[in-house]
Amino acid sequence: MLRGCECHRVDYLVGIARNDRLAAQAKTFIDTAEHTAPGSSPRYLVTNLKAQPKYLYDQLYCARGEAENRIKELQLDWFADRTSCRSNQFRLLLSSLAYTLLEAHRRLGLDGTELANAYVGTICLKLLKIGAVITRNTRLSRHQQHAIHDVLHCR
Repeated sequence: MLRGCECHRVDYLVGIARNDRLAAQAKTFIDTAEHTAPGSSPRYLVTNLKAQPKYLYDQLYCARGEAENRIKELQLDWFADRTSCRSNQFRLLLSSLAYTLLEAHRRLGLDGTELANAYVGTICLKLLKIGAVITRNTRLSRHQQHAIHDVLHCR
């Protein structure tokens, strides 16, 4: 795949799964890798781009992760995960359209607000869905009972 990209002058930045051989070769660099609570979490990337490694990782590779998060959001929050039949494909089309509209609203209309980086599902909950509590009391006051009685008996 990488040879094909180079033959066609296509730039690439590809993540490679961890394996023992890569881990052994990266042993001297492991202290500079990203560390999380459980320990080091090195990423193995292959690229033909000419740029500083930190830039490639922070600005390009991690941006890909944000795009993947948005795709996952569409699939999980907007019922866009089943495409096995035409009706589901049409639902996917409608869900994608609704998602795209709310995403554009988030990006353009909510810039500078607390929802500027919110998931579309959060925007939907906070701005579009309206909650209400309906209480019903079956007890009537004496006045209400008399009013109903009068209406029913044409008084």
